[in-house]
Amino acid sequence: MRATNAAPNSPPSACRRSDSHRSQAPITFLTEKSRIALNAINRHGKAIALAPHGALRFQSLRSHSAIRISLAPELVQRLDLKSVSLTLAANITLVPQAEPGDDNPITTDELAMVEAGLRPVGGLMVDRNSTGMAAAHVTNRLVNYLPKIDDNADATANHWRGLMAQARNDGLSPDAAHLAQNAFDLCRFYADRSVQGDMRRCMQGQHDRLMKVLNSDYWKAVKTGS
Repeated sequence: MRATNAAPNSPPSACRRSDSHRSQAPITFLTEKSRIALNAINRHGKAIALAPHGALRFQSLRSHSAIRISLAPELVQRLDLKSVSLTLAANITLVPQAEPGDDNPITTDELAMVEAGLRPVGGLMVDRNSTGMAAAHVTNRLVNYLPKIDDNADATANHWRGLMAQARNDGLSPDAAHLAQNAFDLCRFYADRSVQGDMRRCMQGQHDRLMKVLNSDYWKAVKTGS
């Protein structure tokens, strides 16, 4: 599997191709410089430090607009875990898992180029678009809260108000709040009148729309691909 660029979607960033590449392959850590601290608490209240390289699973979703991070179910069951927290260092980068028989594998030089040059560009693109990123972060928090189908409109609205209030307290700008609220209002209308109960899918689409501008700007900035 080929991949020569690190996109700026959201931390951690995925080393991948441009928008024409749609692989949903699992991804893992790029190099030892990509630091993630993984801590858990079991149901007896004991704190446990886990090795992220072996415990975490990553999957690129929705054309690389989001990344799912999970623990192996057998690990959760064996350690009787109640909660898990991640601490990410700056410029975390991920790469597709090696596949047996790959006739064009990612090289060490390509990985070095990604980490030294392309990944920092991704970070700069994200920082430059603070309004869109802030709105995307709020919408994604609602996505993570919503069930896959049939959300409770009143409970969702209350949760959204809480998310927005917290985001404003954390410095969410009026422009970013406007973008996020527009996304919510559009999806509430859509889920109530068009495809009932599809609030989560709609909010995912709004999040991805906000991210798409970043992806386009990134590929233009690095002027490279595979």
